[in-house]
Amino acid sequence: MIPGTDLADHPALVAALAHVKAAAALANARAGTIAPTSAQAIAAAADTVIAGDGRGLTGVPLLRGGGSVAVNVAVNEELARRADVAPAELNRSQSTADVVHTAARLALLAEVPATVGALDQLAADLEAAGQRWEAAAPHTLARTCLQDALAVPTSLWPTGTGRAVARAAAGVAGRLEPLRSVVLGATVVGTGSGATEAYRAAVVPELAHRTGHDLGPHPDPAGALQHDDDLLALAAALAAAATRVVRIGRDLRLLLSGPDGGFGELRLPATGDGSTFFASKTNPIDAETAIQLGCAALGAHATVTHLAAAAELHLDVFGLASAVAVLGQAQAVAAAARALSATVTTATVDAERCATLAALAHPTKEASP
Repeated sequence: MIPGTDLADHPALVAALAHVKAAAALANARAGTIAPTSAQAIAAAADTVIAGDGRGLTGVPLLRGGGSVAVNVAVNEELARRADVAPAELNRSQSTADVVHTAARLALLAEVPATVGALDQLAADLEAAGQRWEAAAPHTLARTCLQDALAVPTSLWPTGTGRAVARAAAGVAGRLEPLRSVVLGATVVGTGSGATEAYRAAVVPELAHRTGHDLGPHPDPAGALQHDDDLLALAAALAAAATRVVRIGRDLRLLLSGPDGGFGELRLPATGDGSTFFASKTNPIDAETAIQLGCAALGAHATVTHLAAAAELHLDVFGLASAVAVLGQAQAVAAAARALSATVTTATVDAERCATLAALAHPTKEASP
């Protein structure tokens, strides 16, 4: 199995699947399609999984053909065993399609806000760094095309960059709202066939109640099951954020380069050996970590795009693989943002170096009258 593609590797997805199964059982009881005692037993079993007991759900591959049936079956069988009910009762009024599609959205709603928070924190840290650096060194040298330009406030780069990160965070946050429209109750291809009207009316409100998310039935379940527009949009917003963190990591490497043979405007505290060969070398480890994580997130965006293009006809059977890629993408962006915050908050400005550079600024051409 490819590392990171076991269901157990994604606890938010495991919990989301358990929430879906509990809500479905309780809605089925309300609709009269299973006994209330069975529904309560299923919900109680699901709660043990949600609390973190994922035993029995290891070794379940997420990247496997068959439209994620193996995932749905594994959850059905494990909860049936715990609840002491027939596995068929776990899948009453459901299909793999609407269960997995809905659980994927719940997992993202649980995970992505942490990414938004990490980006917001990075934006704040950059703003604070700008004020701190300018207080120590009022001016430095701007570069365009990596050539000397004019003297500018030392805060110009960090504050402008912080605002760009804040915009990226807002872009990601704005893509979460469509995930609140779920297809549970639409079964295989969005027609609702196989589920009673009473069940369909009850299941999404029950899921919203259990999860605390403001959920509603999708206005176009057939279209949603055919096309993962919401995942594409979220992946694109995360890719935009990843682009920002890679750029910031590269900019910080330039500003930290040297200290004598590079830009040398920023300095990092020595936290350990920077080299097994050179003495007294301090590497921009966190900035370089952020670059790698950001590039991984950009790769995940490409994966989601290709999977969306590979789907066909009435059901996107690659939707779970796309969701797993977006989950990893969100985690990578969050980790990258935190690594950059660690650099920004610990870096200090070299006031003497900045003053020397500012004195080298090119004179600007006079504006035409």
